[in-house]
Amino acid sequence: MKIREEFRKELDGYYHRIHINDFSSFIKSDFREGQLFDLSEERAKKNIRESEEMIGKIHTWSESSDITWEERAVLEICRDFCEYNIRNGKYYWYKFNLTHNTTPLPYVVKRLETYSIETREDLERYETLLSQFPQKLKEMLWKLKEQESRGIVLPDEQVEIVIRLLESLRCRQDTKLQPWNREGIKVPAPKAAKERIEKAVIQFNDTLEWMIGEIRDRYNAEHKRILPGLCHMNGGEEYYRSQIVTYTSYPLKPEELHALGLENLKITQDKMRRIIQKLGMTYDIQEFGEYLKKNRICFDNTPEELKRRFDTVQRKIEPELCRFFLRQPKAGCRCQALPKSKEGTTSWGYYSVPIGEEKEGVFYYSAAELERRSQIRTAAIVAHELLPGHHFQTNLIAEDESLPLICREHFNTAYADGWAEYAADLAGEMGVYDLYDLYGRYVWDLVLCCRLAVDTGLNAMGWSMEKARSFMKENTNLTETEIHMETLRYSVDMPAQALAYKYGSLKMHEFRERSQRILKDRFDVRAYHEEILRYGSAPLHILEKIVDHYIKIYS
Repeated sequence: MKIREEFRKELDGYYHRIHINDFSSFIKSDFREGQLFDLSEERAKKNIRESEEMIGKIHTWSESSDITWEERAVLEICRDFCEYNIRNGKYYWYKFNLTHNTTPLPYVVKRLETYSIETREDLERYETLLSQFPQKLKEMLWKLKEQESRGIVLPDEQVEIVIRLLESLRCRQDTKLQPWNREGIKVPAPKAAKERIEKAVIQFNDTLEWMIGEIRDRYNAEHKRILPGLCHMNGGEEYYRSQIVTYTSYPLKPEELHALGLENLKITQDKMRRIIQKLGMTYDIQEFGEYLKKNRICFDNTPEELKRRFDTVQRKIEPELCRFFLRQPKAGCRCQALPKSKEGTTSWGYYSVPIGEEKEGVFYYSAAELERRSQIRTAAIVAHELLPGHHFQTNLIAEDESLPLICREHFNTAYADGWAEYAADLAGEMGVYDLYDLYGRYVWDLVLCCRLAVDTGLNAMGWSMEKARSFMKENTNLTETEIHMETLRYSVDMPAQALAYKYGSLKMHEFRERSQRILKDRFDVRAYHEEILRYGSAPLHILEKIVDHYIKIYS
C-alpha cells in the first residue's frame, strides 16, 4: 500500500509520543520514552492535547486534492484512533489499571524477561527500566486510592483476584528478570551491574508485598457494599455510552444491543438443536450437555491430552489457509498451557503476540479444572486465537511496514475480535469441524450472545450479579469459576469490551454477505479477505466504507 511518507512520519511520531493506558498497548510494550509505562493523569491530559492537534493535521491532509482513496481510508482510521485517545483521557478515573484484564504488569514483566541485551548500552537501558518498577507500582496503588475517594471502587471479590495476581508476579531466585538466568545473553553483567539488578528485583518483590498489604488491609476500609456495574456509579451511564462507541464503532443504545443478544441467543440455540438431531438424539440442549459430561465426550484427563487436542486442530487448519488467503504471516504460532500460578487469574486463556526475540505468537490456555471443563469448543478457540484469527490478522498487518504504526499495532476490539469470531466460522467452511466441533463452536457463540445481554444488563439495566450469573449458568456451559470471572470482566474490568465479539462478527458476516450478493460470480474470497485485512485494525464504520469501495471496484 502506498501512503505518502509525510503522512506516515507525522502519524508515527504522534504514535510514539503518546502512551495508551489500555490492554492492547500493554501486550506490545515498547518502553517509549524509556519508561515501563505511564498511567498518570498528566499523561492522559497530554494525550488529549496531542490527539486534538493530530486531528487538525489529518483534517488538513484530507482536504488535499491529490489524496488517494487508500490514504483517505488510512487517515480516517488514524482520526478514529485520536478520538479514542481523547475518550480515554476524558474518562481517566473510570478505568482500573490493576484488575486481571486491564493491568500491564504481567505483559511488562514478560517483555523485560525477553528484552534483547546485545551491548553494554542495552544492559544499562534494561537496568533503568527494571529500577522503575517500585515507583510505577506505587503510582498504580495511588490511582486506585484516588479512584476510591471518587466513589469508583473495586468490589471485594475483584480485590481478591487483584491480590492473587500480584502474588503471582513475585520473583523467584531463577527469575529471568535477572538476565544471567536466560539462555543466549551475549553481554555478561559486570559485578556492579549484577548487584544493582539483584537489588532492583528485591525492591520489586518488596513493593509487591507492600501493595498486597495495603490493598488487603486498607482498601475500602469501611467495607462499603459495592454494586458492580456502571449504572450504579455517578457518571457511569455516560461513560458506558462512550465505551459502546469504543467497542462497537457505532453509537448504539444498550437496549438495542441487549435485544440483539437475546435474539441471537435463540438463533444459536436452534442451530445446536439441529446438530443434536443430526447426531440421532432427542435431547434438549441441557440434556445433551449432561450426556456429554456423563460420557466424558470432549473431556481430557491430563494436560498432555489437552495439549494434543489443541495441536491437532492447528494441524488441520494450516493446509487449508491457501484456499482462503493470498498471504500468510511469516511468524509461526503455537498453543501452550498457562503456568499453574496464573490459572486463577484468567477465564480460559489469551493470545500473546511475538515480542522481543520471540519468533512465534502463543495462545496460552488454561488447563485448570480438567475434570469439570468440557473442551468441546477447542477447535473454535484455536481458529479464533490463532489461525486464521488473532495470530493471522495481527501479524499480517504488523509485517507490513508501509502502513502507519496506528494501523499496524493498535487493537480495535470490534474489528479484531469480530474478525476472530468470523474466523471461527471460516474454519467450518474449511472443513475443520466435525459435528461435535461445530456444536462446540455454537457452545462458544452462546457465551458471546450472552455477553451482549449480560454486559448491557449489568452496566445499563440494573442487573444484579446474581441475575447475571444465573442467566449465564442457564444459557452456557461455563463453569461457576468461568462465570465468576466473566461477569467481573463485564461489570468492573472492561465494561462494554465484551460487546465487541458478537457484534463485530455479525458485522463481518454482514459485509461478506453484501459483497457476495452484489458481486455474485465476481466474488473471490481470497481477494475479499485481503481487502478486509490490509488496512489493519479498522473501526467497523470505516471498514464498512472499505468494503463498499471494494464492491465498487469489482462490480
